[in-house]
Amino acid sequence: NHLHKMDRYIVFADIVNKINRSNGKFVPILFVISTSSMLILDQRTMQIKYRVPAGGIVKLSLSPFLDDIAVFHVRASSPTREIRSQANIPSCLSSEAVKRKGDFVFQTGHVIEIVTKLFLVVQNCTGKPPAVNIATQFNANFGTHSVTLQFKSIGDGAGGA
Repeated sequence: NHLHKMDRYIVFADIVNKINRSNGKFVPILFVISTSSMLILDQRTMQIKYRVPAGGIVKLSLSPFLDDIAVFHVRASSPTREIRSQANIPSCLSSEAVKRKGDFVFQTGHVIEIVTKLFLVVQNCTGKPPAVNIATQFNANFGTHSVTLQFKSIGDGAGGA
């Protein structure tokens, strides 16, 4: 795969669950933070599904519970899907903006590490940190509509969505 030349250095990589916006199902993906972007890859083929430049990440939301859920809020024009180029070089990948799909929702056992690394990458690339929201309720953009995510404690402090 051809990465954007600013994505040469990997800051963090892990297999995490991407939570589908449409049906709430968990899909394992390779989540990569480079020095300039967030990358989402198919864990089997290593094909880049999305590349979000650090400047396109505007807010990081978490619940105050131990549920391992993180929501990464992106600008409307940020997510790009990597597609095969129509150029004469068949293995070359190019970036093309896709229809606005919405914010990204992930579940991972390394939520603190991912949020910390992404926070620092966004701050280093843009000169200002992304907003961090820790709350029991917040909105997320799921394409054409906004969804309110609400988290409640289930008695042992673990909580859940």
